[in-house]
Amino acid sequence: MTDTGELMTATAQRCHDPYLRCAFYGAAQTALGVTGCCVLAHSPQGCYQLVNTAFGWQDADYTETLILSTKLCEDEIVHGGEELLARTILETQELGVPIMFVISACGPEVVGDDIVAVCEDMSSQVNFRIVPIKCAGFRGDQNDGTDIALDAMLKELVVDGGKRVSRSVCLIAPHANSNPTWMGDLSWVKEILNRMGAQVLATLTHDTALGEFREVSSAESCIVLSHDAGQKAGDAPTGLLVPALLLFLAT
Repeated sequence: MTDTGELMTATAQRCHDPYLRCAFYGAAQTALGVTGCCVLAHSPQGCYQLVNTAFGWQDADYTETLILSTKLCEDEIVHGGEELLARTILETQELGVPIMFVISACGPEVVGDDIVAVCEDMSSQVNFRIVPIKCAGFRGDQNDGTDIALDAMLKELVVDGGKRVSRSVCLIAPHANSNPTWMGDLSWVKEILNRMGAQVLATLTHDTALGEFREVSSAESCIVLSHDAGQKAGDAPTGLLVPALLLFLAT
């Protein structure tokens, strides 16, 4: 009988997507799945257009979710844009956001901007949580970006030690899918799980309330919803997630 690893490898070879955007786009998709968040793109204006596209893919609520950009120009790309990033984060204080995901494009990372250090320095000056995600496009394709963002979210937002809830699951990476009807597929999965008596504690990430991250470590198991991305989160060494099943949504 073919084991799970061989099945996954064979499926990935047959179903490889011939066209993928960069890691920056995948990270933006993932971050925008958190409701009411602010995504700050530390990037030139051109890369910022990818965030707009990701916003549409997640069908985020424009009345709650904010997307901003440092809109780096030639001077920042050559000499660095850390000062501009810090100033933009500070100005966001007026918007009343609960959390900000700072994602970095290729230019800032090539020139050496340290978004992690900037976010740490600014965290004491604002009243919202800041999660930096180093996801320059050269780090891989959009599926890699999804994995990078999920890794940052698990490390920064999930607290271990929650009591396991019987017959509960966490759903992973429903948005990492080329099927434009993936939201309908996700709804179908939730309905079937409900009929089976399983409780979905969190979905990482689509329409994910910030509070759901507190429930992640209580899930008895998780379901990875795409063969393209999310398995690394399911196999997280932190032990926060216990993978039980890999379920492919139609692609």
